[in-house]
Amino acid sequence: MEKSFLIISKLLPVFLMITLGYVLKKLKFFSEGTVDSLKKLVVNIGLPSLLFTAFSTVSFKSKYFLLFIMMFSICVLLLLIGNILRKHLRMSSPYFPMLMTGFEAGMVGYSVYTVAFGVDKLYEFALIDFGHVTFIFSIFVGLMMRLEQRGKRTNFLLSFITSPPIIGVLGGLVLGSLGIFKNIENNYVLSSIYQTLKYLGSLVVPLICLIIGYDIELSGRNVKDVLKTIIVRLGVSIPIALIAGEFLVMRLFGFDAGFKRAVITMMVLPPPFIMPLFIREENQREMQYVLNTLSLHTLISLIVLVVIFSIL
Repeated sequence: MEKSFLIISKLLPVFLMITLGYVLKKLKFFSEGTVDSLKKLVVNIGLPSLLFTAFSTVSFKSKYFLLFIMMFSICVLLLLIGNILRKHLRMSSPYFPMLMTGFEAGMVGYSVYTVAFGVDKLYEFALIDFGHVTFIFSIFVGLMMRLEQRGKRTNFLLSFITSPPIIGVLGGLVLGSLGIFKNIENNYVLSSIYQTLKYLGSLVVPLICLIIGYDIELSGRNVKDVLKTIIVRLGVSIPIALIAGEFLVMRLFGFDAGFKRAVITMMVLPPPFIMPLFIREENQREMQYVLNTLSLHTLISLIVLVVIFSIL
């Protein structure tokens, strides 16, 4: 019981900041385009800085590739399950299978994991995210573009390696493995750079929470399909996460319980927030279905994570 209250007390500020973001939206506090600029600040500067500092003290291990392969495979599996269940559940939306796979790590996962377990444990979550990000930049984005019959082609490898969060992870991992940031207190230049990155990384949690609250948009449309999608998604992903965390991550791969916790956290998260970017504006029915699913799933995910963090 004491652990439950401790977790709730840690994550309560997240709920409060999300609520504040929603209130600010209703008050029209931000001018048009401001929130988009804040998202760019978080994705291109804040999150890469946070990931860089998290990985700067981590040495690379070859067995991390096992986590990469596992997470990529799980994402593909969830996509296949989504296609099968769409027929059996009679879901009319072609986006149902896409809503069954992929996770919003960037705008939700990192901030929640940091608050719950601290920056020093963030590398666990980031290593799990690496295989997931590869899936998003390759298969997921390609399928989303095909659904809307977009003619534009994307170099997925280039998009992946030039993604600011990935640069932050790789940069921190390489320099961390080389020991560049060990004993830097006597090197004033490196110490100043490192502290600057930590300051920039500290922006991530409050800004992301405010942005999530601002982006929440709930309406009465497609309520039945939205709830069915969320229930089915969590009903499939959570058991897979528990099995993968216990039998693959811990028993087969030999990682500690922190990585099991990271896998479970990842797979409770809502679908990727980039989905609406690939849906045409005139396709309002599908747009509302996806937006409502993302919004409600975000709130439900936070509640489920509080319960899970209290147990883990």
